[in-house]
Amino acid sequence: MTCAIAGSVALVALALLAMSSPLAAAPPPRIQQTVALAVKRNPQTGEYLSVGTAFHIGRGFFRTAGHVALSRVPPEHEGEGYDEWALYLADEYGNPRHLLGHSEVACADGRWTESRFGDVLPHDSAVFRLAEGSSLAESLSAGQRPKVGDPISIWGFPRGRVLFEAKGRITMISNEWIGLREQIGAPSLGGHSGSPVIDATGSVVGILVAGVRGVGEIASAVPIWDAESACPFQ
Repeated sequence: MTCAIAGSVALVALALLAMSSPLAAAPPPRIQQTVALAVKRNPQTGEYLSVGTAFHIGRGFFRTAGHVALSRVPPEHEGEGYDEWALYLADEYGNPRHLLGHSEVACADGRWTESRFGDVLPHDSAVFRLAEGSSLAESLSAGQRPKVGDPISIWGFPRGRVLFEAKGRITMISNEWIGLREQIGAPSLGGHSGSPVIDATGSVVGILVAGVRGVGEIASAVPIWDAESACPFQ
C-alpha cells in the first residue's frame, strides 16, 4: 500500500465560512448523509476555515483530494487556533450545520506531489478518518469503470457554502485521469475539490480535483480505482 501519512504539506486556498442561501430542493438523503465539508476548525470557538469536500466510504473513513488533506492554514490565519480537522454534514437545506467531529488524515497517496507551477498532477487523493463523533450508517461505494459519454453528477460544497450538485458527462478516461465536461453547475469552484463523481447507478467513479472555467466547464477527477490502489479502505 503506497501511503504517506500527512507529514508533508501542500498549499491550497482556504476560505472563511460565509452565510449561504438554502437550496431550492433538498439534497437526496443518501448524499446528505455521506458528503461532508472538510474544515480546519478552532475547537475553542467553533469557527472554521472551509477547505474542501470529502465523502464517507464506510467505518468512519472519508475519501477526498490529496491537496485538500495535505493543505495548511494560510499565513494570514496562522496562530488563530485553526488546529484540528473536522467534518460537517449538510442539513435539509444543504447548509453544513451538523458537526460529525474531529478527524485526521489516515492516508495520502505518496505518488502525488505538489506542483510549483500550479499544474494538476495525478494521484491526488487521500483519506480522512473520523476520530470521534457520530457513526454513519450510509456510505458511497466504488462503481465500475465508466465509459466516455456516461452521465455523472458531482456533489460538493463550492466555496464551503451549500451542498451543490453539478451534472455533466465523461469526456476522457485513462488509468490516471477522468475528464469531465460540466453542463449544469460549476465544479471548478474552490471547495469542490474532493467531491465524489457519481455515475447513473449512484456509485463513485472518481474524485474531483480540478476544473477550468470557460465555455462550459472542463474538470479533472482521479479515478476511484487509482485512489483505492493507494488507500484501499473499505
